[in-house]
Amino acid sequence: MPNSAIFGNDSGEDENPDVLSSYFVDLPQFSRFNSAEHPLGIVRARKGMGKSALLSRLHHSIQRDAHDIVIKVTGNELLAMGDFAGKGSAYIENSWKKVICQRICIEIGSKIGFAASDLAMSLVESAEIEGFKDKNIVSALTDRVGNIVKLAFGKGGDTALDVSGLANKKAIPNPQESLRRYQDEKADGRVWFLVDDVDAKYKDNEHFQELVGGFFTAIRSLAFSVQNLCIRASVRTDVWYNLRSMEDQDKLRQYVIDIAWNDSALKRILARKILSYFRRTGSDPFIARYDEKGNYNEIMDLVFEKTFRWGDGRVEPFIPIKCSGKIDLKIGAVPA
Repeated sequence: MPNSAIFGNDSGEDENPDVLSSYFVDLPQFSRFNSAEHPLGIVRARKGMGKSALLSRLHHSIQRDAHDIVIKVTGNELLAMGDFAGKGSAYIENSWKKVICQRICIEIGSKIGFAASDLAMSLVESAEIEGFKDKNIVSALTDRVGNIVKLAFGKGGDTALDVSGLANKKAIPNPQESLRRYQDEKADGRVWFLVDDVDAKYKDNEHFQELVGGFFTAIRSLAFSVQNLCIRASVRTDVWYNLRSMEDQDKLRQYVIDIAWNDSALKRILARKILSYFRRTGSDPFIARYDEKGNYNEIMDLVFEKTFRWGDGRVEPFIPIKCSGKIDLKIGAVPA
């Protein structure tokens, strides 16, 4: 039996969202990060500690609300949308704001039936971004998309505008009405903008200091200058503390949560992974009623021997898994 069949994908962001939710363990500090009442949240941890999994889990859970726009991107995707090379910190910060709003415009365009990627470029100049202050982000952006749609379609017509600005035959009945209905439906909805791995290419030099630092300054500005916009992002702990040139670090600290797994949480994750697998693949009514707290030993017995040789004695399976990360996960096998 392959190890991954029971223990899932080593990368939480690549895991099936339903499977990830079945074994994910919420730490107390996650409640603020997951709450729509807080416009900004940053998760900080070392590599491999679950930052991407937390964002994936949040993405999966908030998609259930049909009134919300949910966008999950990587830092590299956003970087490809803008020009950040050889620029100063003020320019970089404003460029981050532009590409974030552009990406939201693209999402709006996809919902109402036309390609918005190039159009979005003209919708979010710096003056317009500043004009979003105290406005609903959905209404502010759909107003701008609406102006382009009206120019493209006039008072009727049945052609859609493609990304190069040329007419492309694609029958979309009454696009203005589609836009109006979309805006009415989303008037009270939120935009969730989730950014993973903005520091993926980080090197400790002046350019990357300004690039990554400018991103966090930009999302703080956007999150608290427009309504109904929730931004979540991840960052590696070492990168965060290397951002010596980021002026807003003290102001951002209150929005940062750290991931630190204790033994109790790790045991629950391990037990939930095993239990999730047997629930998905089996029909045993007793296993179906197991709980990772009340039936921890029984769940572990489904996969492991009761104890493993460890040093001069024997210990429960969790100890070698935690300490070495290397164990033969075949059912019933004990490492030599």
